[in-house]
Amino acid sequence: MTIESLDLDGIAMRAREHLRAPLDDESCELLLEVTGGVPFLLDAALSPGGDVDSASGAVSLDPRTVRTSAVRSIQLILDEMSADQRRLLLAIAVSATADAPVLGRVLDISDDKAAEGMFEAKDAGLVTLDPSGRIATVLPLAFEFLLSRTEDHELIRTQQLVLDAVLARGPISAHTARALTATRCTDPRLIDSLILLSVLPPGENQVPVDELIELARRAGATGVNMAARRAEAATAIGNFDLALVASDEVLLGGDSPDLPSAVRSAAIVYAHRGMLSRSAELFRYLGADRIGSDATAAAWSMIGCGDLKGARPMLAASSQPAPSSVAGGLSLMAKGLGQTLTGDGTSSLPTLVQAAFTMLPAGGAVVLPDTPAALAAIVALHCGELATAESTLQKALDADLGGSNAHPRHQLLLAWTAMLRGDLVHAAEYVDDVVQSVKPEPRDELFVHGLRVGIARRSSDLAAIADSWSSARNILPGHSMDLYSLLPLGEMSVVAARLQDGHRIIAQLDQANQLLEGLKRPALWSAAFHWYGVHAAILAEKPVDLIPHADALVSASHHSRYAAVLATAGQAWLRVLQDDIDPSVVLHSVHSLQQVGLPWDASRLAAQAAARTTDRNAMLLLLQTARSAQRFGLSEAAPSASSSTGQSNKNGRGGTQLSEREWEVAHLVLHGNSYRQIGERLFISPKTVEHHVARIRRRIGAESRAEMLETLRQLAAANTRPMTAG
Repeated sequence: MTIESLDLDGIAMRAREHLRAPLDDESCELLLEVTGGVPFLLDAALSPGGDVDSASGAVSLDPRTVRTSAVRSIQLILDEMSADQRRLLLAIAVSATADAPVLGRVLDISDDKAAEGMFEAKDAGLVTLDPSGRIATVLPLAFEFLLSRTEDHELIRTQQLVLDAVLARGPISAHTARALTATRCTDPRLIDSLILLSVLPPGENQVPVDELIELARRAGATGVNMAARRAEAATAIGNFDLALVASDEVLLGGDSPDLPSAVRSAAIVYAHRGMLSRSAELFRYLGADRIGSDATAAAWSMIGCGDLKGARPMLAASSQPAPSSVAGGLSLMAKGLGQTLTGDGTSSLPTLVQAAFTMLPAGGAVVLPDTPAALAAIVALHCGELATAESTLQKALDADLGGSNAHPRHQLLLAWTAMLRGDLVHAAEYVDDVVQSVKPEPRDELFVHGLRVGIARRSSDLAAIADSWSSARNILPGHSMDLYSLLPLGEMSVVAARLQDGHRIIAQLDQANQLLEGLKRPALWSAAFHWYGVHAAILAEKPVDLIPHADALVSASHHSRYAAVLATAGQAWLRVLQDDIDPSVVLHSVHSLQQVGLPWDASRLAAQAAARTTDRNAMLLLLQTARSAQRFGLSEAAPSASSSTGQSNKNGRGGTQLSEREWEVAHLVLHGNSYRQIGERLFISPKTVEHHVARIRRRIGAESRAEMLETLRQLAAANTRPMTAG
């Protein structure tokens, strides 16, 4: 039979029955505090009686006598309990949980037996449950007496078992953390759990932060150490503002054993926020003699900022790893990073892929400024190994490498891989997934904008190009350029040149040039940067601006096959812009560009050459080559002919049964493309585009170009599948 605890009114009534007189209010409150309102403890505490006030007739109890009597009653009950029953009560006291699987694991008994024992303790009045039935509380008096009778080694072992059982099921609960602290637990895992709770966003933690910090202090955390650990925990879950505040508390406190941890946390935050130069400054402040396991992160930061001299001692410090998979992976990452700076840099790719695979088992436990998988993918993108980038990133996502902080970066790099392949649909989907699921940090935001301008450019969507550049140019001032951001910078430079807005990106391009110069212009990192420079000059139709980039690629071609392909293609493109078109030269470059993972570029080169040649046979050959090289398409299919069949315009003009090709042409006309641009996009000659436009005008009955455009806009708006950019 369950014993129900009494409230103050119930205690007053029971005392009147027992004492044959009323009990004063102070004594009622004393009984509630000491006995918890448990009837058998009330009876024990009331048995000695008390002093009667002559004026009021109320009985007053002596606190010492009340406590002694209640303790004696508890002692008798606990002495009669078996060893197993006492162990169960101790497990409940330490964990404050009614969760039978947890109690069963702690005691190495079945869940049913644990539940049965817990309810027996409840029925005996020794344990109470909260309304949810999940939180179990041992009667305070029993709690104190039980702890006084428990040997230290048994208590510590129970605390360890409780932490094992609870943490195996997920993060620790606040009530269990409080109970462990109340039993004088100093296990480091408890401190870590309390600190993790303290850095969670308010919506995910209902316990006041001050209380959690106080509990951590009682568990053994010191002020500076606690700040460093809070910074580390906040960094791991992406609470970067709090991580910086906590890191600063350590950094401003001067030299301490926790300084490397605080530097690491702050450096990771600044890397995510697009301020890699600040990360490098922090690692320089720490120095090679204190860098320890952060040598790889330090080298990555410094090389990313063009500081080769500062990176060398860090690379040396990372060459002798500790015998663990994470340390081994970091050492391989540092080795691969160094290899990107020598020769053609491609020897780094297998090393970096191995680094990523070595660290996969660690999953989300690895918190770094960047993952080896991301670095491997960036290197792969810089040398045209798209399949390697894709497979490495997919494995990293599957293993949750780097945790939630790294997920957007891995997904955006997958998007970049898809974009280079010409798979604009999936590229856009990857970007949308990231933006809809999280608010990207500045580093990721730069890639988001780089992808959007790149997708718009490859879709020949002038409106989207203008919109995406308008958004992208606003974030550039807050981002310090680094080696690992050259790809989005390159895409933005191309679009800026096309929109005659290149002056807005000059400062960032100068920074990129300076850091490449500081690294002695490594072929792997320089080639893609100069290839974007070639594209910027092409879109601006300024052959003079193309020459310096072409020369740089020629210089790098002595060490790099990738650069050699780009140099040859750049020369071929320059000849095309000068209307000096040799089909054999163009075809050779088209094939080579395909081989190094640039199929969209290959298609565009062939299409531009076809649009400029005066030789009809050459034009047909080049158009066929452009089609065969094509690995990209519109992000959404153009409206089919059937979708427009039977529709007539609002003015009652002629039928609007446009073919699929005519809808494609109409779509590009509406987006402001010239006949030449439409021809390059669709791999047809400008003359053929002109014929399509004339036929469209006849079919919709438009008497002028303005009337044609207005009618097409109305038809596009009326279609169930409106014309959109690819």
